Amino acid sequence: MKNKIKIVIFLGIIILIAGIFVIFIKPGKLISESQEETINLWGEPPQFSVTYLPQQDNKLARFEIWYYPEQNKKISFLSGKIIDSQDWQTNQQVPQSPYKPWDFDIYISYSKLIDLIGEENLNLIDLPGFSDEGIQTYAAKDLVLILEDDYLTYVQTLAFDENIQTESLAEEPDLKTYSSSDIGFSIQYPKEWYLQNGVYSNYDIEYVLKEEDLPEKIFKCDFYQYYESIKLKELEEVQKGDITINKTSLVEKGGDAEDLGYGDNVAFIFEKEDTEPIILVCFYYEKEFEENLINSLKTFEFIQ
Repeated sequence: MKNKIKIVIFLGIIILIAGIFVIFIKPGKLISESQEETINLWGEPPQFSVTYLPQQDNKLARFEIWYYPEQNKKISFLSGKIIDSQDWQTNQQVPQSPYKPWDFDIYISYSKLIDLIGEENLNLIDLPGFSDEGIQTYAAKDLVLILEDDYLTYVQTLAFDENIQTESLAEEPDLKTYSSSDIGFSIQYPKEWYLQNGVYSNYDIEYVLKEEDLPEKIFKCDFYQYYESIKLKELEEVQKGDITINKTSLVEKGGDAEDLGYGDNVAFIFEKEDTEPIILVCFYYEKEFEENLINSLKTFEFIQ
């Protein structure tokens, strides 16, 4: 899908714990002696990320990565101390962020964020894998911020990160994001369609309760964990890469396939190395929806 936002946050941000009950962080300034020396040597970092890593005894340690494209270096700090310095190069142009790492700390209030960024520039977004209660994800032109129970647990500048590709948020007004921790995936889909409890369709599956009529043409597909007892017919490649997507159909006899039913018997299987496959089985499938559906399926991501 053109102009899609594909945000893949690195360094295991699964560290965002379901709830922060007790946080102990050593008080003091956010710029350490090591960081001051780095600034004196190379200047303020053009791009950076800040997160808080859980340590023993319910403590969180501030972890930062500073990117220096002109020096071909990235420097990692844990609690202000340099723990890693690596050679780093990119072919992309890396502009200077208008923000600094010390602009942000875990206790910063939302009102201070508004003062810093501007309320008109701060947008609440859906980020795959981060839709639990108490978690809010915000994006500005140059930032992604994650707040958990009103604590700022992650900051990342968007102009550049080695594992992030992004385009203007304003160019994707017609997408919603669905995440399922039970099945283990997230996906973006057109806002006029429906994705509820793993059921993907162009009509509200509660149409009877809402006394609505079904549209003339419909599709309805369900996401499942894939098992080897579900036998598939010939595979047709849709996407090849880190996540491989193949279009197929179920063999009419044998195993769990009978339990799933057939309908129009169109299916898509999603595979990734060292990850259990997921299958999308379509019981009603109108061909005219296929292009938009496949574009949506290409935003599919496995989540823990």
